[in-house]
Amino acid sequence: MDSLHSNADYDLRDSKVLESLWAMEENHFWFRGRNRFIRKALRSISDLQEGGRILDVGCGAGFVSGYLADLGYAVTGVDTASPLIKKAQERFPRLDFINARVGDLPESLRGKFNTLCFFDVLEHLDDPAGLLRAALPFGKSDCHIVVTVPARQKMFSLVDAASGHKKRYEQGELTQLFKQVGLQPLEDHFIFRAIYPILRARRRNIVVHNHAQLSAEERRDLLVSDTRSPVKPINLILDGLCAWEAKVGFPLRGGASLLGVARRVE
Repeated sequence: MDSLHSNADYDLRDSKVLESLWAMEENHFWFRGRNRFIRKALRSISDLQEGGRILDVGCGAGFVSGYLADLGYAVTGVDTASPLIKKAQERFPRLDFINARVGDLPESLRGKFNTLCFFDVLEHLDDPAGLLRAALPFGKSDCHIVVTVPARQKMFSLVDAASGHKKRYEQGELTQLFKQVGLQPLEDHFIFRAIYPILRARRRNIVVHNHAQLSAEERRDLLVSDTRSPVKPINLILDGLCAWEAKVGFPLRGGASLLGVARRVE
């Protein structure tokens, strides 16, 4: 399966939800924190130098693509949702964004990318392996794959369901997925460890059993509420904890997300 969005995802026609999501990307500690973890992972890839080519699959409105471009990488973003691609192009007009399924990218891009990235994409799919396979022809023969996904199924909540998430991943499942498509796993570890207890406690208060009974308006209000940034002092504290974790690590075994890295070997 090569689609990134389904009818189960948030309504891409709802401007209120989209505007809330875009505002959250600019201000919320979680998005800044995830960027730091991504940067650390990319810098651990020895053959990905400044100017290396990255394909950001499921790039959404381009928040991570723009960040990676600022780090010096040559980034191309692809997504099936035209409203998101339009916003990405408005935000970062110097970058290449393509509204398409990754398998339908131009033939001229085959074998061109050093790294294929999937940032909080695979959890939306019934067949994540299918998306990885569809993207692989566009990577070089020894390309790397970098993935982030939400972690811990016991944290699955109404927010996940309303966002179109099929599941939250357990540690080791990314390794299994990489092997399934013939990749060499290199990393599969938790991130957002420092704030995991806080996020877990918050999700406990959002029950999942009545998601099917939510009206469209209730579902929208839930998503808008969840996309609000914490008040500034709390946002800064949580941002600082994530920055500390990205720099020096954190001993807690759990985490709210997983980060995986693999390599294509032929």
